[in-house]
Amino acid sequence: MAATPAAAQARVDVGDAQVTEGAAANATFVVTRKAPLLSPAITVNYGTESASAVAPGDYTAVSGSVRFASAVLGGTQVAHVRVPIVNDQLPEDIKRFRLRLSGPELGRTTGIGTILDDDPASPAGRLTGVTHLSNRQQLIARTPSGGAPNAPAFDPVISWDARTARYLAYVSTATDIRPGSGGHKNVYLVKRGGKAGKYGTPWKYGKTVVASRGLGGAPANGDSWSPALGGWSVGDVKRGPTCLAFVSNASNLVSGDANGQADVFMRKLPGGKLKRIASRPGEPATEANVAGDCSAVAMVAGTRLYVKRGGKRLRKVGGAGASRPDLTAHGNYISYTQNGMVYTRRVGGGARRVAPGINPTADGDRPGGRIGRVAYTRGASTYIKKAGSAERHIGSGVQPSMTAGGAQVMFGHGPFIYMYAVSNSFGKKLPKGYCPPGQGSVNNISTSARGNYIVFSCTGGNAYLSYIGEK
Repeated sequence: MAATPAAAQARVDVGDAQVTEGAAANATFVVTRKAPLLSPAITVNYGTESASAVAPGDYTAVSGSVRFASAVLGGTQVAHVRVPIVNDQLPEDIKRFRLRLSGPELGRTTGIGTILDDDPASPAGRLTGVTHLSNRQQLIARTPSGGAPNAPAFDPVISWDARTARYLAYVSTATDIRPGSGGHKNVYLVKRGGKAGKYGTPWKYGKTVVASRGLGGAPANGDSWSPALGGWSVGDVKRGPTCLAFVSNASNLVSGDANGQADVFMRKLPGGKLKRIASRPGEPATEANVAGDCSAVAMVAGTRLYVKRGGKRLRKVGGAGASRPDLTAHGNYISYTQNGMVYTRRVGGGARRVAPGINPTADGDRPGGRIGRVAYTRGASTYIKKAGSAERHIGSGVQPSMTAGGAQVMFGHGPFIYMYAVSNSFGKKLPKGYCPPGQGSVNNISTSARGNYIVFSCTGGNAYLSYIGEK
């Protein structure tokens, strides 16, 4: 049957909404029905859709319905739909999402939600609650005179020996950090000067050496990369040993290296002898990681993941597409990514799926060496998942790094590093470091075992250490 004139004239429209981030902020959409005479009651459904603003990182997704009563005399009827906005404390551009209507009598079916950022644009303004943060940062890739080198530094890592953090390492092609670099990618090792004190005082720059130097002190004849540092503790008491591992395709680091492909190299610190852990034929190594107590080394070779414990042979623990291995303090558990899925597993046991994602980082100081929490990136956001629980979105950002006990996660967002305190005892998403203007975005973050130091590199510049404070 044909619609009546009254029904044909009825119309439901949704307007746009604009909101500035803040505590308990909501984007409020106004849904209006212009009802002619003798209009029946109707129900209109609604739901949010992500655009540049994404749920749950920027807003909370909602869906539901509004009901308009029958109107004998007609008139204008109004309903409101409120969408909670996430106050993430991250400096961002303007972001937008949509509220979509479905149902009868529809006119304008889509409202645009605009989220304005409330975080100041300048570094000083963004660093809420942190005083003079720039005074707490220092270059870790530096020339003998203390200046910036003539090439960028990347892949920085810091040792996990409680609050001491005796060593840090990084990679650079610079030729003026130390003599005899040869122009290749070299792994540099920096030893802390002075003492850390009981709770971890500001890190003092000590001696720097080329860890990937060839036999007899000659420059390496190939590239070295992917440094990893050991170190572990019992409670707050640091233990040894500490070690350094890295990947290199140089053939003159040790005698007898004739396989013509990249291998993993490892030595105990401070004065151990460099040893080669040969990759399998036809599977050159690309990544390395080491257990905190130096009992195990992980190697990605030919896109497969292997672990070597003591004098045993390489054991395959991940298939094709594996990357980003992260061994626990005692090397009996590992987290990694394989083809876009994060896994954890006991070395020698079965794998457990965690969630879709990349760049996993796990706590490594749990009873029995087990993994309790894993942080990872999916899309442009960082998540954390505890075994047996649902994942938690902790902010827009990438490259997470977790402390040994899993109490804090550091992650990068643009030029800034933020700290997410899992227990909330120290607050959420607090800014703790940044790349100076013109040096790009934060990447390759590594945090000390107790979270009192962070090392990171900038996509267009150098590598830095940021001192968080005594813990």
